[in-house]
Amino acid sequence: MRNVLAAVLAARRHDGPVLAEEIQAQLERFRDRAAPGAGDSGRSLEGVLDRAIEEGGFSISTLEKAAYQSALKRAGGNLSAAARLLGLTRPQFAYRVNGKDAD
Repeated sequence: MRNVLAAVLAARRHDGPVLAEEIQAQLERFRDRAAPGAGDSGRSLEGVLDRAIEEGGFSISTLEKAAYQSALKRAGGNLSAAARLLGLTRPQFAYRVNGKDAD
């Protein structure tokens, strides 16, 4: 799920709301990579997002920060490697990680 969300955010070219089409495109991209039978429909990104929105615990800002932190953790704190995981350049990633904290 984190990888799909990170890919959605990395592919965005605007600051507006995340569109269902953006999420669906990344879900299909990751689904194509997944091994047959590896998916759990109860834990689909759409299902998780639906539950989070219904519970009132969803915000794009929080989602974005979680994607950046997940990439940093996976990359062992290496900014360049984390940026590559999200399809960003190192300067773009550093700006988003450091610049978005002020919001």
